[in-house]
Amino acid sequence: MFSEDSHLGACISTDRGRRSPAVTGPWQAERGAWLPPRDPMEFAPHIGAIASALTPRELEVFLGLASGGSNRQLATNMGISERTVKAHIAQIMRKFKMCNRTRICIMSYIFQISLS
Repeated sequence: MFSEDSHLGACISTDRGRRSPAVTGPWQAERGAWLPPRDPMEFAPHIGAIASALTPRELEVFLGLASGGSNRQLATNMGISERTVKAHIAQIMRKFKMCNRTRICIMSYIFQISLS
């Protein structure tokens, strides 16, 4: 069993991506990893930064992740290959300095709530 702290440190130490301006909000942990805000409205001021950090296709994949669909489902809906979806997800993870798909899905879900 590992603590959230040790897991978080492992995720950050393996990330070689550059820090995106979209992840420099108040919900950023000391070590540079993104943590979801307690109140989704805390996220609202950063919507523009997140949207501008992603390409249009990455944004489409990012928003598709909130629905909980698989890579195959996203690929079918978007008319691209599953491998391309994986590449977009990897690029999103690199841009936001995240170590797994779950964190990206949480961020995507909160992003959609903030748009409402």
